[in-house]
Amino acid sequence: MNREIKYFLLWVLFQNNLIKTIIWYFNKLYYKYLIRNHTYQYPRKINDIVKNLDNLPPISRLNDTNKFISKINNINLASKKIEISLNTIGWLADFKDPEDTESIHRWNWMIYEISKKNNQISLDELLFYQRDWYKKFLNEIDNDDNKKYLRWSSYSVAERISNSIIIFNYFDTKIPTDIIDCLAQQAHHLSKNLEYFEKNTGNHIINNARALYLYSVFTGDNRVQKLAKEIFYDQLHRIISRDGFLREGSSHYHFLILRWLLEIYYFSLKFKDVSFSEYLTKYIFDMTEKSLHFLYKNKHEVFSISLFGDISPDFDPEWLASLISSNVMPLNIESLPESKLPLYSWNNLWCKIEKISNEKSQTINFEINNINHFYLESGWFFLNNNKTRLLIRADKQSIQNNVGHYNQDLFHINILLNNAPFLISLGRLNYNLRDSLGKKGILSQAHNSIFINDLPYMPSMVNYFPVEYCQSENIIKFNKEINELTIHSNCFKRISNSITVNRKITLNDEYINIQDTIDGNSVHSVSRFFYFHNNVILNSNKLLNKNKRLLEFICNDRIVIFEIYGDNINDIELSILNEYKEIHSYGKYNYCTGIKLKNKKNIINCYNIKIR
Repeated sequence: MNREIKYFLLWVLFQNNLIKTIIWYFNKLYYKYLIRNHTYQYPRKINDIVKNLDNLPPISRLNDTNKFISKINNINLASKKIEISLNTIGWLADFKDPEDTESIHRWNWMIYEISKKNNQISLDELLFYQRDWYKKFLNEIDNDDNKKYLRWSSYSVAERISNSIIIFNYFDTKIPTDIIDCLAQQAHHLSKNLEYFEKNTGNHIINNARALYLYSVFTGDNRVQKLAKEIFYDQLHRIISRDGFLREGSSHYHFLILRWLLEIYYFSLKFKDVSFSEYLTKYIFDMTEKSLHFLYKNKHEVFSISLFGDISPDFDPEWLASLISSNVMPLNIESLPESKLPLYSWNNLWCKIEKISNEKSQTINFEINNINHFYLESGWFFLNNNKTRLLIRADKQSIQNNVGHYNQDLFHINILLNNAPFLISLGRLNYNLRDSLGKKGILSQAHNSIFINDLPYMPSMVNYFPVEYCQSENIIKFNKEINELTIHSNCFKRISNSITVNRKITLNDEYINIQDTIDGNSVHSVSRFFYFHNNVILNSNKLLNKNKRLLEFICNDRIVIFEIYGDNINDIELSILNEYKEIHSYGKYNYCTGIKLKNKKNIINCYNIKIR
């Protein structure tokens, strides 16, 4: 019998949880089959605005596009490139990954093409493809049966609207009347299909509102503008924590939402919506300040994002990472290190405009990364000592009461040594659940985490079990005197209520120390996983004595020592995990090395990481 099922049945039958379990499964099935497909009622204010929106007349004939010299030979979708020839795009191509299907219809690839340094793509070429799409698909908009197609998902409609408007803004060109009509039809459709899902409302609603706002200011549609702003007022303070983090557990998505806010802010200034731009400033300030914690310069002198949680299929992390230095960033970033832009960058979309000046001269200092920061409400913790940075995410409870892009990363640590990634998570390759890497990258075993009795701290198929069975209480404490963070958790209580796990992480000038202590009954084996960045090479592996093993790594031409010590190292089984896939962007990976440490005796294990 599967170990997880065994412990679950014991929990149900011998801990008086049978009735609770039956009720939980009934509610879950009721929601899935009877409630989920019902249209959720919008908040009252928003519903009133939507009711008053005008019905639109049918689309008139689309214009012809001027002749152009074709420059686009292939296009970048979410996980792959596809070739095009004779200006023909296979809009209905069948892709294994649904995100590629959505990507081709969202027109993200058009934005990506013009974000290249010294872009040579003409507006006429992009306008040709936009009109080609409208000729093929816009007549589907009035038929509700067509909502099943990914091209008509609300998020895809919102992306298409926003991307089209950003393209015309980039070329500083008035939007043709026929395209305005197409945008109007889609904005009206989107307003009737906003992604409000009660407690499961996530970042998509902000993207819906971004599209409606951009459309409204370009067309002067005050009622749509009122709707868009009301969504922001209703949702931004929910989506973004009081600490200034996106609440969804992903560093990449944090940058994606910050990008949306910067675009909205820019257009609010352009169209003199002063009070709204002032409203956005607080969120931009908070999110920008917190984004600095995730940034580092890679070996090419380009900003990169230290990745936690899911990676968005919309755009590569590197494409977004430099947005703090863009012309539309309204804040002054002091002590910002010099860096280069990648060939394709969001910043290049705004290279033709003057740098936005902030009248209030709000300033953020990049050197916040030189000191410790703890955000207990948001579950983010950052230990720093000028040369080493530790990034940790640990919520008070392992299962959150909102949707998100979390991974199972309790106990996980990202480590940057002199700006070079050392410890990392493997990451999630894609959202395709038929792909094993689309599922496994979320799980505890893809992180620097702990297993007991060959089980992770949270069931792999967590959605199939009652929350009470999976939930854990986590206590996070910091000892300032010794620069030590402790995560104390009862996350293995489903094995035994007596089991508690403590991971202590200490950072000083000489080394990083990680100490794991497991207390309680029914502990038959303990496993730990650690994964190393693809630029980190295992050079040697030596058992020094019965109490110490030493692994030597090469990291950016420096020697890094990973020491393992305990009462009897011979009791620890060490496995070298070669050729593991480290995901650096949606659908893209490098090969890296990991280690698995397993001992059948419950002994205290410590790990020291030193740079020579």
